[in-house]
Amino acid sequence: MQGFQRILVGVDIAQLEKPKSAKFSPPAEEAIRQGIWLAGKASASLTFIAVLDADEHSLDTLPQRDQKRVMRSMENVASGVLDELVGWAQSAEIKAARTLKFGKGWVEIIREVVNERHDLTIVGTRDLRIVKRMLLGSTAMKLLRKCPGAVWVTKPAAMSKAGLRNIAVASDFSPVSDSALEAGVAVARCAQSQVFLVNSVDYPLDRMWATSFLDKTDLKYHASLRLRAESNLRKQLSRVDTGGLPKAVHTNIVEGLLNPGIAILDFVKKRNIDLLAMGTMGRGGVEGMFIGNTAERLLPQLPCSVLAVKPADFICPIKAK
Repeated sequence: MQGFQRILVGVDIAQLEKPKSAKFSPPAEEAIRQGIWLAGKASASLTFIAVLDADEHSLDTLPQRDQKRVMRSMENVASGVLDELVGWAQSAEIKAARTLKFGKGWVEIIREVVNERHDLTIVGTRDLRIVKRMLLGSTAMKLLRKCPGAVWVTKPAAMSKAGLRNIAVASDFSPVSDSALEAGVAVARCAQSQVFLVNSVDYPLDRMWATSFLDKTDLKYHASLRLRAESNLRKQLSRVDTGGLPKAVHTNIVEGLLNPGIAILDFVKKRNIDLLAMGTMGRGGVEGMFIGNTAERLLPQLPCSVLAVKPADFICPIKAK
């Protein structure tokens, strides 16, 4: 991966703070800001997409005539905002465009990705408290599960004034975690960030031994698995071009101890990680993430942005139109 070249930014019109202005709530503002920043740094094209969903606003409770009037008003507001965002990007010498769709937000965003072959989708979250429930049941979670290509869910700007200082990449040594490392490094080059490559090591035999203390056999077993994990991290680094970074990638082994997701979460908090890059496993998306069935419980707790990368065999449920 040589970096992102076609970036799509989801613009949530429902998060406008003032009608007919491009001033959004912090989560939506952060997605827009990051999209413009990354497109400029990566010399990528940028498309802003807004989706108007009549069902979301319960317009079916209005008479048919009023429904049409309200939708026309919403369309005019959205068009004006999108035009303003395109103007901002173009003033920064970024090739920018916009598209306005009608329907379910996540469906139309994915369809745009499929049709136009965007390689990165950036969205915010509606939860102003950032991480508590930020993904559960939201458009962001559906995109992480079902959208092809990489998906970046941003945190509000209030929590990222210093920029992307630290980027962590969670690895299970699979091919998709190589892709996650490539994606994390691509962003880190633009932000001149420190990159941490992290593996959560587990000790399967501990579940059978069920010992209450560590004897010499336990210690040798644990040490051998840690050494193997460290070797695998070095091999993974050798497969990925990490040139252009301000510092060497820092490799880290954390102990999952039956719950690798929690170990990654603890690492993110202790190291003040701003962006966590991870791969998903399986053809169906995030449910099979490298951290297993804990994925959907872990993601809402992360105090940072998330960059998720799909495996090569991922099959998108939304077809081109």
